[in-house]
Amino acid sequence: MHYQLTEAKETTLLFIHGFCEDSRMWQYFLRGWKEDYQLLRVDLPGFGKSELNGETSLAEMARSVEKILRQEKIDKVIIIGHSMGGYVSLAFAELFPGYLRGLCLFHSHPFADSEENKKLRTRSAELVERGGQKVYVRGLFQKIFPEDFGNKKLVEKMIDRASAYPAAGIANGQRAMRDRPDRSKVLRDANFPVQFIIGTEDSAVPLEQSLQMSHLPATADIQILAGIGHMGMFENGGLTRKILREFTEFCESFAG
Repeated sequence: MHYQLTEAKETTLLFIHGFCEDSRMWQYFLRGWKEDYQLLRVDLPGFGKSELNGETSLAEMARSVEKILRQEKIDKVIIIGHSMGGYVSLAFAELFPGYLRGLCLFHSHPFADSEENKKLRTRSAELVERGGQKVYVRGLFQKIFPEDFGNKKLVEKMIDRASAYPAAGIANGQRAMRDRPDRSKVLRDANFPVQFIIGTEDSAVPLEQSLQMSHLPATADIQILAGIGHMGMFENGGLTRKILREFTEFCESFAG
């Protein structure tokens, strides 16, 4: 499992990318952060530079992340998970709660898929495996970025990257998300702060669904961003960077 780690600091931030993304998505967002934090960015299996060895669940991905932490002798982290990365983060928190100083669900949620969404994921995985990867990836990014998003060059770059991932990795990602259980209990039991970054225009994680999770943790920071979709780190990097920074500072001082 490929990862990038900056020099040791008192607080480690672990960034987990979303579906059809990789650790490079955080490069611009994190400019200047390594002066204050140790930054760990991972490539999930089948994406970026990480290989996929057979069917891999979200829980197995979380265990691979934990192996990295043990290898690097990191015992506490604040996790920031985008979309599917949030699902992996919740699986990690369920398996290894002792590591958590805080958790940010960046356009993500703890709920299981509906039966309709499960069928859509199965069909998407089959389409990719039949050779429809480029068509599928283009449609995906055109959906999750707003039509009026100004940086078309960035969108094309992300489409090109995702089109180069192994088809098996994309298909596995869909099936892993399809088969994930409801992890609302992880948030209800959390003894660490949880931040929700919610976009009112998010087509992947609708606002109504996001509001259903906001009351679950005992300590929550709820950020509802007007006019923002599923890619807030790009749609309004300045704002999302600011609110995440404020959250990490709060986590550092949180006594429970």
